[in-house]
Amino acid sequence: MTPGGWIEIADPLNPVTCDDGTLTEDSALAKWNRHLVDASVKLGAPLNGASDYKRYLEDAGFVNVVQHKYKWPTNNWPKDPKAKNIGE
Repeated sequence: MTPGGWIEIADPLNPVTCDDGTLTEDSALAKWNRHLVDASVKLGAPLNGASDYKRYLEDAGFVNVVQHKYKWPTNNWPKDPKAKNIGE
């Protein structure tokens, strides 16, 4: 990459989270996702690295690294019309 260039990365955060408390640790989705992340780590292709991307880029020499985090619904359950539309 030449000076002045930029990179954009978009990736889901694993393990999955929920901000309203409806995703409990003992739910099938949470258990499945933990197993998925564990298996990906064992295979050498971890799916839980998104939270470290900023540090990885800075360690690689990138400067002015900016990180934006977005909530991204995966269904049409949200009450907020915009979030519901994204989830659909």
